[in-house]
Amino acid sequence: IAGAGKPLFYTLTETGFDRSVAVAPVSEKMEISRSYLDKNGKELTGAVAIGDVIDAVIKIRAYERAADNVAIVDLLPGGFELDIDTVGTGSTLPTDFIDKREDRVIAFGRVDTNEQIFRYKLRAVAKGSFISPPPYAEAMYDLTTRARGTGSALTVTDPR
Repeated sequence: IAGAGKPLFYTLTETGFDRSVAVAPVSEKMEISRSYLDKNGKELTGAVAIGDVIDAVIKIRAYERAADNVAIVDLLPGGFELDIDTVGTGSTLPTDFIDKREDRVIAFGRVDTNEQIFRYKLRAVAKGSFISPPPYAEAMYDLTTRARGTGSALTVTDPR
């Protein structure tokens, strides 16, 4: 390179989402899982129609002792929109703050050794097959306490 002896700096940034569903959960002092329930409260096994509302239910617990200052991140599947008014309603997880975004929900709080539940509703708005990324939780000041659930696939049909 011409001008040898001069410093060279560069940055590489990569963004995006996994194309496949994460099948191996991560449990380090904490565990997390998410399920989707239909309007009858049963676990979603088939497709939903555009306009249908489903419940997202995150279950989380710490193993040895409670974990403070935990950030729980749940990316929304494509084809769904968040019902903002329902975030946290009917939950047993005490939260200090909930960040409701168009593509994710982030809850901050304390995770006890008893199973706790965090809930919100989603509405199907686009037809297709979508990957739901796994939920993730990490103690913000103790990086040895973290958990990742498994992802899932969702299908939205057009009832017309």
